[in-house]
Amino acid sequence: MTFDKLPAYLRWANRRTLDSMQIAPNLEPRAWEIATHLLEAEWLWLERLQGRVCNISWPKQVNPAQLRDAVERNAVAYADYLARLANSNPPITYTNSKGESFTHLAQDILAQVFSHGAYHRGQIAMLVKRGGGQPAMTDYIFFIRETR
Repeated sequence: MTFDKLPAYLRWANRRTLDSMQIAPNLEPRAWEIATHLLEAEWLWLERLQGRVCNISWPKQVNPAQLRDAVERNAVAYADYLARLANSNPPITYTNSKGESFTHLAQDILAQVFSHGAYHRGQIAMLVKRGGGQPAMTDYIFFIRETR
């Protein structure tokens, strides 16, 4: 499995998700908290991939412009990381928020980033629909079809 399209997919899916959130008439605040968590986690895993310790401490209330900035920051940073990674798949050792150490291959961590985002975008889609909006279609295959 390769992850060369991951940065573009993350940008595409996260932008679409934020767009759907902004026009949902009765969106629950929890959707914004989930979006913040999703983008925080993308950054956290990227820091771990690069051997850095990252302590995320975003406020609970983040405005949409800050989230859009984070979408761009994350996509650019993942593209840079993947360019440096090339075809290697090194083991990455990191410590989680509970102080436990783990070692996983870089590609396994990238798969975690991909699946974690999909999970939370699904939660947000449910909240957008419940809030009277139209959920964004963010399945990877839609990205491939749209960006061919």
